[in-house]
Amino acid sequence: MTTMDLCPWSTATHDAIGLRGLMAMSVGSADVTVGLVDGPVLATHPDLRDANIIQYPANRTDVAAGDPALRHGTAVTGIVCASRDCGAPGIVPGASVQVRAILATDADGAISTNATMAAAAIVECVEAGCDVISLSMSPERTVSTAAIDDAVDFAMRRSALVVAAGGDGASLTRHPWALLVSPLTPLGHPVAAGVPSQTAARGIGVPGQGVPTLEPGGGYGLMGGSSAATALVSGVLALLASIERRSSPAALRAAVAGNHCARVRPTVVPRTLDCHAALTALFNHRLGR
Repeated sequence: MTTMDLCPWSTATHDAIGLRGLMAMSVGSADVTVGLVDGPVLATHPDLRDANIIQYPANRTDVAAGDPALRHGTAVTGIVCASRDCGAPGIVPGASVQVRAILATDADGAISTNATMAAAAIVECVEAGCDVISLSMSPERTVSTAAIDDAVDFAMRRSALVVAAGGDGASLTRHPWALLVSPLTPLGHPVAAGVPSQTAARGIGVPGQGVPTLEPGGGYGLMGGSSAATALVSGVLALLASIERRSSPAALRAAVAGNHCARVRPTVVPRTLDCHAALTALFNHRLGR
């Protein structure tokens, strides 16, 4: 059984956001690197065997297949770079992927990390040459994000794009360079109430319910929420960077976020991702239009 048997997301939503046409143009370039700041990944999954994944710490063999952090990291990675014939989005399987596994499962079975580890992982991704850095974990609301904002500022100075979950009532960073992502329903409404004002004003929304992806045991499952939506947008940015190699990071970000990205819009719903419009914007930018 493939993920196609689990959910129609892979046909209906691909078309709704223009992803099918974009994916038909390229599988991605190994010269483009995506940094996933997430949980550990079961890189031996059959549908990740051809992916170019480097994991820090190195591939774990001491984590049970049912471990929540492992499930999260593997699911996010499947959305970004799984084999395209399995039914998971597998947006950019030809890109290089670096995983910074900072999520862990605590004694209560909850996934956790801290701002210090997240900030350090962002800096490590930048220094390793990542073009797109995906932060799909939810923030710890009681922890200041100043360290993370400083790390995102470092990424901006080094022209590394940062995509962060921002649709579950809070966002991991307040830095304007970070592209905040909110999951939407198929009708374009926010999945969760209380979308942060920054996400609604300067972020991007993408259908993020029941996204088919990989499970650590070698099987398939569904993922939803900000984590899935952030992985989707990160994959799209990497694919656009592979197709339009001469585009600057700022142009890539503006193409995906829309022309409003430098100013605040009076809205409570973020703009919906449109892959065709983003590619057209990059093409026009290259031609100086």
